Amino acid sequence: MRDDNAGQNPRRQVPPQGTGTDAPVRRDRLAPGSDAVLTGAQARAEARRLRTRAEMWQELVEQSWQRSLAAAAAGQPAEALRWLERAYRMAPKNGTITVALAGALLQAGDAGRAAGLFRPLAEGFAMPEAWAGLAACLLRLGDLDGAVAAVAAGLQCGVPSGSLPVLA
Repeated sequence: MRDDNAGQNPRRQVPPQGTGTDAPVRRDRLAPGSDAVLTGAQARAEARRLRTRAEMWQELVEQSWQRSLAAAAAGQPAEALRWLERAYRMAPKNGTITVALAGALLQAGDAGRAAGLFRPLAEGFAMPEAWAGLAACLLRLGDLDGAVAAVAAGLQCGVPSGSLPVLA
């Protein structure tokens, strides 16, 4: 048996063959769209690329959010709504963006769509702001009983910054 470390400094040992960065990783780590097994170095590069893509995506969401805030502050509700809709398409599970979009839709007179966004947040996450928004939507849609029930449910899970007492 050959010793690859014979005559070398013991601190500088050659790793056994197949354990360095060129060693194939598990068979389940395949390159996207091919049957080629990624090496350790390739897998790390792919992970960096995907992480970078996710960071870029998050940056686009943040830019859309900031542009919506700027448009709202400038008194341009239609422009703010456009940017909020873009942010929501990119991050539909972001509760902050969803509540803001639903509120903008309600202000724009689209109570039906706004209620469709407020309801899952209110029921799924017990968000008082979502219950308040849902109650406002239901009032605009003429569902007084539903609005009263939404206010009651909102009061049970907490009171957000004065919005539910005003509705009550």
